[in-house]
Amino acid sequence: MFADAELPFRPTPLARTPHEHMVHQCVSENAWMSDMLGIDTGLPALPASETRLDFLRHYATTSERRLAVLRQQREEWFGGFPNRTALAGLTSRCS
Repeated sequence: MFADAELPFRPTPLARTPHEHMVHQCVSENAWMSDMLGIDTGLPALPASETRLDFLRHYATTSERRLAVLRQQREEWFGGFPNRTALAGLTSRCS
């Protein structure tokens, strides 16, 4: 684990900082889930405060909301996927 003071650390010139990685993860997952699956959490892509703990809390909250939406879907909703196992692999970050 690392501290908030280490969020700007860049291990190599081409590597993302932990902060950049967390921003990328939250923004890209929000876009993918809303654009590809139509799942809107009602929350912004990023936490109001971009601290390590707030990123983790925000990610957990959005994941819980996405999982709740997935659990409410009827079997037909999953029809576009070869099987539910394939969808589970795509959405495993929600659990």
